[in-house]
Amino acid sequence: MGTGFKAETTLYLVKRGKPTVARGEGPDPVDIHVGDRIRLRRAMLRMTQQDLARAIGISFQQLQKYERGANRVSASRLFDIANHLDVPISFFFQDIDDELLRQRGFSNTPADIDPALTSEALRLMTAYNRLPSDTVRQRILEFLTAAVSPGTAVEDPSSSEPVS
Repeated sequence: MGTGFKAETTLYLVKRGKPTVARGEGPDPVDIHVGDRIRLRRAMLRMTQQDLARAIGISFQQLQKYERGANRVSASRLFDIANHLDVPISFFFQDIDDELLRQRGFSNTPADIDPALTSEALRLMTAYNRLPSDTVRQRILEFLTAAVSPGTAVEDPSSSEPVS
């Protein structure tokens, strides 16, 4: 007679007195991904490790460990980091590898992702913001607007006027 209860066994290793889940050597891939996303957003905002670390009350060395995935970021710390980097917590898990999700038992259902927060969009915005002048930025914007749909204006979300 089944109870619907599935027993799972997890192998724990003791390393320097601390039990850790056996996953192989090195940082967990999810921790590495979260760290990469922290670094990406911090760089986009042109914020130094020292500035972010100070803002959330840790040393810059601890932030370096988070960004490398060497140390796991707690939920409360991730909440503080998201707040200071002005992104939702889900930002840190976007663009995660599908194979990693499958290994962890997640379905392959795509989540609703804000297109402005994908890695590609963030790299594009970073490059755009580093252009040398307002004139160059305006020309690039005009080019992209024309490339999207020649003869069609794209609306500027910060204004009620379409960009043409």
